[in-house]
Amino acid sequence: MAGRQIGRLICAVILFAWASVTLAATVSEEAKRYMTRGVTAIEMAKTPGDYALAIPEFEQAARLAPDWPEVYFNLGGVQAKIGDYTSAMKNYQRYLELAPQSPDAAKVRDEIYKLEYRRDRDKLATTIAGTWTASNGHKFKLLLDGSRLQLIRDQGEDILHLKSMGKTYTGPMTDAPPLVFSGIMVGDKISGQYVQAAGKGSKHCILPERKGSFEGTIDVAAGQMRIVYNRVILEYKMEFKSFLSAELVCWQTDRQETPGYVLELKKQP
Repeated sequence: MAGRQIGRLICAVILFAWASVTLAATVSEEAKRYMTRGVTAIEMAKTPGDYALAIPEFEQAARLAPDWPEVYFNLGGVQAKIGDYTSAMKNYQRYLELAPQSPDAAKVRDEIYKLEYRRDRDKLATTIAGTWTASNGHKFKLLLDGSRLQLIRDQGEDILHLKSMGKTYTGPMTDAPPLVFSGIMVGDKISGQYVQAAGKGSKHCILPERKGSFEGTIDVAAGQMRIVYNRVILEYKMEFKSFLSAELVCWQTDRQETPGYVLELKKQP
């Protein structure tokens, strides 16, 4: 929705660019030339990336006519379209300084507020996205799209006891399906559903699906996250079917369930 609004604002530029007739009359022909080139780049744009081609044209027009309000209006619109919200707000503000009584002043101020919000959300997503490490050393990958949060752990916690040649080797189950937390982030609160799909671990062990709800908090400044959920760890035993057999068999031997388990995570640089 916001992208379409920005797009409509940019399209309005094409008609609005020459509205200040009195001032335009005092602008050099060379500045007008670059303004027209920039507007043409907007008209020809087919993808968001194409709008970037208009930026150097408008910037040159601004250098030649630094007090021409419409240059900054156009430049801000294009920068907003390609996601450079900080630069767009700066140029929209410059437009308002030069044309405070413009009929579009209120709309431009509203656009600045919208871009400010989008910039802050993008900054938040960049800040918290990436690798988070739990107290047990397990690593999680976090993604944030708007308010939708996803936290993925590829390394499993299930335990395997492998008996071979009269000895038993104990270690983590390999190749287990990932544990995925999917939810919503509002302020410092997160909540949603988690799932670890059914599948095979260590190629021979049948793992059941585990799922449920979770809730938690996230301290962005401190880079800390806390998630509360129903943690389930399974134990399996695997051995050869018989002394002379090469076939491995695996079965579950234990189930450790911890309702209200608190998962503490720390953001990695």
